[in-house]
Amino acid sequence: MAASNIHSAVQVNLAYELRGLTDHRIHTELSILIDSMEHKPDLCAYPFQELDPKHDIVRMEELPLLAIEIVSPTQLPQAIVAKIETYLSAGIPSCWMVLPYPTAVTVYSSQKETTFVEGNIIDDTFGVELPIKNVFR
Repeated sequence: MAASNIHSAVQVNLAYELRGLTDHRIHTELSILIDSMEHKPDLCAYPFQELDPKHDIVRMEELPLLAIEIVSPTQLPQAIVAKIETYLSAGIPSCWMVLPYPTAVTVYSSQKETTFVEGNIIDDTFGVELPIKNVFR
């Protein structure tokens, strides 16, 4: 599915904001395997490792610490919630659903879900806090 103008811009904004986390490597559209099924979160984060160009990985079997899905105009939020439930039940500790309109970010973990519409997005599970206004500018 092609990303819309806003979806693409929000994805880049999130990658930029998360890029400052020097102990993590941020990926976009990386294939991860869950129960032999391929999934591609819009963004995901792994513990930082140097890139090894001689040994690229096409589909990650190791699960990320964070998976982010951005709702596009052709998707229903319920479909994204189903993806997030799959991610959480597989063992991904933290997942975000980003809604470009109306602007909101819901942070999910196995213990709770919290929706942010202003101020800072706070993810205690992943250990990050960032201004929501920078995501949607």
